[in-house]
Amino acid sequence: MIAANNEPATINVGSQRPFIQVSRALPTDNTARDQVVQYKDVGTKLTVLPTISPDGYVGLEVSQEVNDATSEVAFDAPVISTRSVQTTLLIKDGETVALGGLTDTQRDVNQGGVPVLSSIPLLGGLFGHASRQTTETELYLFLMPHVITTDADADSLTAPLKAKADKVKP
Repeated sequence: MIAANNEPATINVGSQRPFIQVSRALPTDNTARDQVVQYKDVGTKLTVLPTISPDGYVGLEVSQEVNDATSEVAFDAPVISTRSVQTTLLIKDGETVALGGLTDTQRDVNQGGVPVLSSIPLLGGLFGHASRQTTETELYLFLMPHVITTDADADSLTAPLKAKADKVKP
């Protein structure tokens, strides 16, 4: 991410999850339903505000947020898990700092089978199935500021990214 001195820069990688905010039956002959759909952003968002000092240090205000829709549902909408970190730090140009890690564990249990038969006590296991899944994610945040003073600095920092992007193009 490239940011100007004293100007915030944000990168957001994710999507929007729809959920029904309001649902009501309209008093008409065909019993139509009226629904209001709202969207919630999920994904990873990183915001950095750099301040460059003349002695070769960079002050950074950093905010990172990770939102994810879980399999848990409340009020007919998915529960959104949020992990975030906010900090202000001072680091030398070209040095790397590890801000920390954001971990999350999700456990999902899915049951299915033949309707009615799978819910019979003791015998239901013969007509149904259950699956359990645990998903653990860890996200570590490392930052390395580089002060760009010339066009050559900008080219040397962006060239590796351009090379990777060229490999992705069809």
